[in-house]
Amino acid sequence: MRLSRLHIGYILAASTLMSASAADFNGVWKLKAGGGGLQDATMVIERAGDEVRQRTIGMRGGVEQRSEFKYKTGGESINDFRGTPMKSETKLEANTIEIHSQAKTSRGEYLATEMWKLSSDGNTMVIQIHSDMAGRGNDSSAVYERAPASAAAVFDRPEQKAGAAYKNIQILKDVPVSNFIPVMRRFAGALGVECEHCHVATDFASEEKPAKATARKMLLMAGAINKDHFGGQGAVSCYTCHRGQTKPATAPPGAQ
Repeated sequence: MRLSRLHIGYILAASTLMSASAADFNGVWKLKAGGGGLQDATMVIERAGDEVRQRTIGMRGGVEQRSEFKYKTGGESINDFRGTPMKSETKLEANTIEIHSQAKTSRGEYLATEMWKLSSDGNTMVIQIHSDMAGRGNDSSAVYERAPASAAAVFDRPEQKAGAAYKNIQILKDVPVSNFIPVMRRFAGALGVECEHCHVATDFASEEKPAKATARKMLLMAGAINKDHFGGQGAVSCYTCHRGQTKPATAPPGAQ
């Protein structure tokens, strides 16, 4: 049987559509190799229409790592990245999801390109990430294999608390680990400083720097103000007074 060019075109188009529709990223995935130091990682991807939700849980150096991102294929989305907004543009082509993200952090601009590639049988996914933080590039790759739905039960366990994960946590012991670093980032941003303002770079548990003790006192002070005057709603924060400076202004600009 001879086929016209038009018929061949229809067949190729249908084949392309079938290939795209067959790219099913939905489900539970277990880390097999790579992962940039992340161990025993489980990922759940839920795609409905143009919405993609990615949840990941794993361990790094004895500290639980949890993350959740939501993307929109063919459009933009906003997620939290270390306490700052991150804008992402996502597109889906055949068996690949490509994500370009950008965030402005206290350390500089963060840029990242992610490529999620699904194998032809749909049972293996390779995630490649190139990131750049303030001009310093990094590349990582991870291989995930499809897992049974029961593997997602790991997300139901209680989240590790900061007091159990890190040394010398005195006030924020009950903060979930996934929120702890973003909270620290907000503190640093409120004062316009880096982590080393309060911490010794090689030993974050150290009490060597007086600024750490001062920060604890200020945190208790702000907590008391919120409790006594704002019903515990968090109306007062570090930024309320500091506005990006280590020493809060005591008068309006230009006033003496």
